[in-house]
Amino acid sequence: MRHLVLERFRSLPASIDLNVSQSMRGLVDPEMSSVKKESIEFLVVYGSLMCPSQLAELSIDSCLSEAVVVDGFRRSFHQEPSWRRVDDDLEKAGHRGVLRVDRSQVGDRFNAIMVPITDPHAWQVLDYRERGYDRVEVQPAQVSLFEHSAAQGDTTDAPARGAVWIYVGKPSKFNPQLRPNPSYAEICRRAASAWGERFLDRFLATTFVGGQALSGIDLPD
Repeated sequence: MRHLVLERFRSLPASIDLNVSQSMRGLVDPEMSSVKKESIEFLVVYGSLMCPSQLAELSIDSCLSEAVVVDGFRRSFHQEPSWRRVDDDLEKAGHRGVLRVDRSQVGDRFNAIMVPITDPHAWQVLDYRERGYDRVEVQPAQVSLFEHSAAQGDTTDAPARGAVWIYVGKPSKFNPQLRPNPSYAEICRRAASAWGERFLDRFLATTFVGGQALSGIDLPD
């Protein structure tokens, strides 16, 4: 049986009436009920922005988020930071890497969180924050709900009503010699753990430093 990532959005009436994600349950902004489904675009977040508090700083409501799996990309800590800084000792050891994703031809996939962006002006803030990345559109067939991702034949074979975007690391920011920024990595780990143990396990298994998954790496304090 095929599962559609945005099935609940595609079948909505003219105004939104969404169920809040089980692991991120909260109060839905009443103003959301007046947002037309045609105006919604989506952003796939896969690092520190999986943290609800960081989304809230950007006025993005995490209670309408969904856990997803994205095919065709590889997640790694090989991104030079644009604004995060570490102390001198970590800097000398190369422990300043933050997360990025790159298109992959080898069947890579990773788990992430998909959030609706209902305010078009939010993109200006996001694009500046993620200035070390390029925002690119993801094909709907590349995204499936995390809870169904292990099912046989799981696909998203129908287009979403709104575009789905992801931030891909700029080529100039790629550095394969980097090691993870420890404090940033811990923020990402805690954000992933908020979505359950299975989601955290997949985050650790689909995040790489060189050819090694994060699950097999000890980070400095």
